[in-house]
Amino acid sequence: MKIIYNLDCIRAPMTGIGYYTQNMVLAMIHYYPDVEIIACRHNTLLSKQEILEVCSQFTEAPKKAPVWKVALIEIINQFAFARTIIQWQYNCRHYFKLRKLTKDYIYHEPNFVFLPHDGLKVLTTYDVSMFIYPEFLPKGRAKFLQQQMRRDIKEADALIVMCQFIKDQIVALLNIPENKIHIVPPGVKEDFMPRPASEVQASLEKFSLGYKQFLLCVATLEPRKNLIRLIKAYQTLPDNLQKEYPLVLVGNKGWLYEELLTLINESHSSTILLLRYVDEKILFHLYSAAKTFIYPSLYEGFGLPVLEAMQSGVPVITSNVSSLPEVCGDAGILIDPLNESAIAIAMEKFLTADDAAYADQVQRSLAQAKKFSWDSSVKKLYEAYHQISYKPT
Repeated sequence: MKIIYNLDCIRAPMTGIGYYTQNMVLAMIHYYPDVEIIACRHNTLLSKQEILEVCSQFTEAPKKAPVWKVALIEIINQFAFARTIIQWQYNCRHYFKLRKLTKDYIYHEPNFVFLPHDGLKVLTTYDVSMFIYPEFLPKGRAKFLQQQMRRDIKEADALIVMCQFIKDQIVALLNIPENKIHIVPPGVKEDFMPRPASEVQASLEKFSLGYKQFLLCVATLEPRKNLIRLIKAYQTLPDNLQKEYPLVLVGNKGWLYEELLTLINESHSSTILLLRYVDEKILFHLYSAAKTFIYPSLYEGFGLPVLEAMQSGVPVITSNVSSLPEVCGDAGILIDPLNESAIAIAMEKFLTADDAAYADQVQRSLAQAKKFSWDSSVKKLYEAYHQISYKPT
């Protein structure tokens, strides 16, 4: 079997798609050493050794993009034709440079949009939010993704999704045969684990945080993550709880984040801490040191941060919509993400729980996290590749 991955999504600052792709490819290399694996990145072919090098590069803080570049991206995201032209130019370079070299490979695209390829094609589809909630994206980006996804999902020989919820949505929205869609939940790095206070103290001191004395949310700054309601719910907690348990938000800017930043700035609150990028090692420490992890997203194709928190031994509060109940199971509290009062009640419940009740929630988190692993996931992924490549005589 021969597989080629597109690794363009592995770039700073890393997002959930980047981390998923990084770990998926590393797992395939580890568990299936006899499979011939290459990759393309920026229209350059990478060997297996070069893939390993690329996947180890993104451990430092990303360089701040020039103001002009940020502004240009924001403008492009407003117009679908602009994104289409950029994608067309990129596709042309790929078509003439790499197409003939890779036609015998199964091409796996982990980031929504196919590059030109003459052979078998596999597409990872994380969600269909561009159809369900286009208002959560810049107008041009939403329209571009709608156009591309309708075509690419139908062209794919196999679709990879992370949960039953997304599979059902794709079948209903786009009339795709169920047997074409393979559910492959992600695993989590083993570095997400419970840690004692002594191990994480130095990281916590950087932000003046105490062990098990803060709420944590890790999410891209964009409307879909529902962070405005989270902050408003947090601000209704009793003053003593806010003082004892600050709310720590970790996430890079996505889009349409201006209202969120305005809310944080105008609150003048010393108990709301916004961290843009943190080193991966520090992120591991923040997860394990949090009292509670809260993720009130309005829509998710999986919700990897919830799984990362559970594997870190932290009780979770998350939404009762989309894929999140599948990920959380019976390990945490499911809330209506539109109900600020429900969010606040759940936070207060965990923050004021006695030792026995809290310990029970920790064990529930750890037990649920054990149901997910890259070992299991990569076997399901390999089966999907095998299914489309096998041709009976």
